[in-house]
Amino acid sequence: MPKSSNATSSAFGWEFQSNAAIMLMLDNIKEASKVKVEGENEDVEITFSNGKTLMAQAKAVEDPNDFSNVKTKLEEALRTLNAASKIIGVEHLVYITNSPNPFNSIQTMHKFSGPINRVPFSELPPICQNKINDICSKNGYNIDRSMLMVCVMQFHGESEDERYKVLHSSIMEFFNRIEVYKVSVNKILSLWQTAFRVNSSQRTYVITKESMMWPIIAIQCEVHETDLEDDDYDEADVTEILRKYKAIINNYSERFEFVSTVLSDFSDFYPATKSKERVKRFISERWEQYKRDFDLKNTDTDIEKIVIQLTLSKILKSRREIVRIKGRVKL
Repeated sequence: MPKSSNATSSAFGWEFQSNAAIMLMLDNIKEASKVKVEGENEDVEITFSNGKTLMAQAKAVEDPNDFSNVKTKLEEALRTLNAASKIIGVEHLVYITNSPNPFNSIQTMHKFSGPINRVPFSELPPICQNKINDICSKNGYNIDRSMLMVCVMQFHGESEDERYKVLHSSIMEFFNRIEVYKVSVNKILSLWQTAFRVNSSQRTYVITKESMMWPIIAIQCEVHETDLEDDDYDEADVTEILRKYKAIINNYSERFEFVSTVLSDFSDFYPATKSKERVKRFISERWEQYKRDFDLKNTDTDIEKIVIQLTLSKILKSRREIVRIKGRVKL
């Protein structure tokens, strides 16, 4: 049986909502600590590290040339944003849509013609400001306009490539800012979209900045045979161990808490040697202290040693990239 138009519209709206949340998180990644899609009060709720919050209403249109309902969507958004504005700690209010004409005003469409448009109330054309003021006056809303921003993100097309092209470009720009060049944008976007869809369906589940950013670091830390060419291991042993234990090595190389612990321990390790020798000595002298972190009880001792040492080697060889990325997003 074909889906009803209402079901299709709802699915499109939820998809836009999740992708809008990704965009808003990237916009606020340094200050943000977590995000909730379908939150207690709004479609998207971002909590900042200082405890303040951003509340956003996301309204999508399936046909970018249909402006018949854009004013209704604006009115609905302002109704809930007005309520959200009364919540203690709310610092930003955002109305985000994919309509290129969110105010149904041909004269002002130029203001929203870019791939992503972020326009504070103070920078909106007078026609748009007046429409917001009229809606608020008519309904008795007393929103602090200085908190309000209107965002338009292009999100249209039958194919996913078409719908996601603007978000894809935004992630590419984000990667350039944090100097990440080895990670597939498509892979990260797919991981984020899956996580944000799950987030929207589970009332108590939130996405932390760590869980959003860590896949980028994890992919940077994936271990390959060529990464270990300079290490003092028998090539045949490494190949066989990676065949059997690569998933375990990557798993521990990707764990936020474990990687953070290793990097912290290494920063406190100060033998008077060059960096490369320091890494080798740290791995040789300290690997046993991490045995409790690995579930390798039934594994041969020599193999256990190599697995742990390979994991530490991969983490420490990636440490500058990890530290750089964490610093750029204030993780």
